Amino acid sequence: MRNYLPLSVLFCLANLLSSIAWSHPDLLLQIEQLSAQLNQDPGNATLLLKRGDLYRRHEDWEKSLFDFRRAREMNPGNPQVDWFEGRLFIQWGDPQQGLDLLNKFLNTHAEHSIALQNRAQAYLLLHRPLEAARDYGKVIRVSPRPTPVLYSARALALVQAGSDQYTHAMTTVVEGLNKFPQEITLTGIGVDISLAESDTQMVDKMFAQLPGPIRQLYQWQTRQALLECQKGSIAEARQWFSMAATNQSRYRSLPGTLTRDQLSHLASAPTVELCQQVSLQMLKRYQE
Repeated sequence: MRNYLPLSVLFCLANLLSSIAWSHPDLLLQIEQLSAQLNQDPGNATLLLKRGDLYRRHEDWEKSLFDFRRAREMNPGNPQVDWFEGRLFIQWGDPQQGLDLLNKFLNTHAEHSIALQNRAQAYLLLHRPLEAARDYGKVIRVSPRPTPVLYSARALALVQAGSDQYTHAMTTVVEGLNKFPQEITLTGIGVDISLAESDTQMVDKMFAQLPGPIRQLYQWQTRQALLECQKGSIAEARQWFSMAATNQSRYRSLPGTLTRDQLSHLASAPTVELCQQVSLQMLKRYQE
C-alpha cells in the first residue's frame, strides 16, 4: 500500500530534496539525449542511473525503476543504486522499502548528506520523527555550511515527536537563528513553540529580530495577538486579533492558520487561558 506525504511532512521537507523537480521540458530533453547515448552504448550503467534519476524527477516511477534495475544487473556492486532506488521508493509512496535501501547505502556512506535527508523523509512518513531528527542533526554536523531549512526540518521533526521534545526543538531553533538571525520560517517555528510553552520573553526576543513588513502579515499579527493575550494585555490582543481578521480576508488562508471567524471570535472575548489553548493547537498543526 502506498503512503502519501502528509501536509506537515511536505512543509518540513519542501526545500530539502533539491533534486526533486516538477515536470519540465528540460527534463524531457535530457531524457531524450541520454536515450540517444544509450542507443549507442546500451551497456553503460552510469547513463542508465542518470536517466533513471531524470525519470524519477519527472515522476515516471516505473521507467525510473526499470533503469535502476538494469543498472543493478550490469553492476551489482554499485552502492549508488541502493541510494537511487531508495529515494525513488520514498517518493513513490513506499517509505519502508526506501528506508531499507538507504540503510544499506548509508552503512558504507555514513555522512552522505543527501541520503541522510532522504532517510529522514522516510522516517517521517513511517511516523518515526525522533530518528528523522537524528538524521537532520547529523547533516547539520557534517555540512560545512548547513542551510536554515535543515534547522527548520530538525525542529519540526522534534515537534512532531511530542511535547517532551519541545525543549530540544527550541534548542535547534536557537542554534539556527544564531547563524541566520532573520530567517523567517525558523523564527515562526520558534515563536509557535514558545507560545505553546507560554514563554512570552522568548517570543518578545524573536519578534524584535523580525523585519517590520513581515510583522504586518496576518499570520504574524495572529502571533502578536496571542503574545499580548498571554501577557495579559487584553485590549492590545483584541486590536491585533481584529487586524489579523481584516488582513486574513484579503488572502487565501495558509494551512494551519486561524480562519477569519476564529480570529473575530478571539477579538471579541480573548482570555489568557483561551489564548494558551489556541497556541497549543497551532503548534499541533505541525504534527498532523
